[in-house]
Amino acid sequence: MLTKRLAPVLRTQWIWFAIVVTIPSIGQVYKYLGIGGLITFASITGACIFFIDKKWIQIRILLSKKSAAIILTTLMVAFLLVIFAVIYPDANAGIYGGGSDADDALKIGAKAVLNLENPYHYQTYLGLPITPGLGALF
Repeated sequence: MLTKRLAPVLRTQWIWFAIVVTIPSIGQVYKYLGIGGLITFASITGACIFFIDKKWIQIRILLSKKSAAIILTTLMVAFLLVIFAVIYPDANAGIYGGGSDADDALKIGAKAVLNLENPYHYQTYLGLPITPGLGALF
């Protein structure tokens, strides 16, 4: 009985969870995958949230077993590392999207600060000025 009264609240929480997971990623997904990738990303996220909502009791029972939780966590970290190792070099080279020199700006700026020089006199490999604040450079 209590579960039936809480069902609308739990569904609202899942919707907010989907929003919180999806919204911060929209810029990066659109930058690298375009509008088609953005629609696919939002659809997959929604489907995953829907699946979790339907199977939550079974998932909770599975995760309550320590060995299953460790295995799932290890698989998730391994998956993220493989994705990072495969996609990051191409994304950093500008193959996906326009590329960025933000990491270069941070490296050059931090090196200048360590050498007690003004970091804002330097440029990145794209010829753009260093723009991160000193807090970011530290």
